[in-house]
Amino acid sequence: KKIYYWSPCLTNVGTVKSTVNSAISLAKYNLIYDVRILNVFGEWTIHEKYLEKNGVRVQNLTFNYDKFLPKFGYIKSRLSYLIIFFLSFFPLLFLLKRDKPDFLVAHLITSLPLTLINLFNFKTKFILRISGYPKLHYLRKKLWEISKEKLEKITCPSLELKKDLEGSNIFDRNNIRFLPDAIINI
Repeated sequence: KKIYYWSPCLTNVGTVKSTVNSAISLAKYNLIYDVRILNVFGEWTIHEKYLEKNGVRVQNLTFNYDKFLPKFGYIKSRLSYLIIFFLSFFPLLFLLKRDKPDFLVAHLITSLPLTLINLFNFKTKFILRISGYPKLHYLRKKLWEISKEKLEKITCPSLELKKDLEGSNIFDRNNIRFLPDAIINI
């Protein structure tokens, strides 16, 4: 089985460690999985040796433009999200059509994978990982609502967030799962 992680992160947030540990645990404890983290703009390059040593491939999606992206501040980070969205649209589309991964776990900047599943049909099962406590603004809510039928599962790191998502009536309650962040190294 092929499991790909979409987790483009501008800064070193908790999702980095969670993504790394989650991918490594899948690769380590289930040897039949081909586990890959998509290196969208060069953000995973610094982790590549460590990941590959632990059985996780880092797959370049576009080119390394990490140093050119504005990272700090609300407006600058939103500009970066737009750049990532537009530069990654066709590369991610072509990758999903060509490789046909069994699962795509979407962690951050999930608007692109969600847009693609609404525009195209894929054999890939999509898992939406909702991290932190997202602001449920109009655009995010609408995108989640139109995507909900095409999502295999929705996972969240806290029981409080799971309860809030169930109460929002956006997703089918049976598809929402509590899955703590994989942030502890033993």
